[in-house]
Amino acid sequence: ASVVLENLIITENTAVLDGGGISIEGVQSTPQVTLQNIVFSNNTSGGAGGGLLVDLSDATLIDLEVQNNTASYGGGIALGYGTFTLDTISVHGNSSGSSGGGGVFVASADVTATTLDITKNTSSGFGGGISVDYSTVTITDALLQANTAYRGGGASVTQGSVFSLTDADFLSNSATESGGGLNVSDSEVTLSQIDFTSNTAATHGGGIFHAECSSNCSSQGNDQITGDYIEFSSNHASV
Repeated sequence: ASVVLENLIITENTAVLDGGGISIEGVQSTPQVTLQNIVFSNNTSGGAGGGLLVDLSDATLIDLEVQNNTASYGGGIALGYGTFTLDTISVHGNSSGSSGGGGVFVASADVTATTLDITKNTSSGFGGGISVDYSTVTITDALLQANTAYRGGGASVTQGSVFSLTDADFLSNSATESGGGLNVSDSEVTLSQIDFTSNTAATHGGGIFHAECSSNCSSQGNDQITGDYIEFSSNHASV
């Protein structure tokens, strides 16, 4: 089976469970799911994916605008249990509850993404901009700006994930606890050509907070952050 959706506006819809705007589950075949040139706005989900949920599926997402959606987790987009390719995705003004991922929530997935604009999203949990758990994620060319969360205002990477980020800016993100720009725990993270500017945290790690895993770790000894060409400017933490 395949799903192809193009040139749509998905707005002001509500789901009691998942996928306030669209929910796609169980399409793991070739051809796969393709979503292109779609606006998701002002949708609400009681579960995952305020704008869009794609789960147990493989998908290509191109030229999406995801704005002002709300969910328990993955306020804008939730991706799980599949292989995903993202290109030119704007995620603005979405929100999630304590389960995390104000803009984007990724769990148990393989994601390759290019050109992401993740701005002004909020979460009362982890990852105001993007939350990554149990996943392998590679991102090139990203802006994470003015996102807010409890931990990991811009991004949070946890639970044995492998995360590679190249050519990205973390600007003016904030955490009400730690990791204003980026929170990392029990994961392998590689950073290249990254700018952390004016990110803030109420306690630890205005730019980056790394909480080392000491027991029941999923990263199998690879709990680390490595990087090159990283610039830190005007970040602040109170502790």
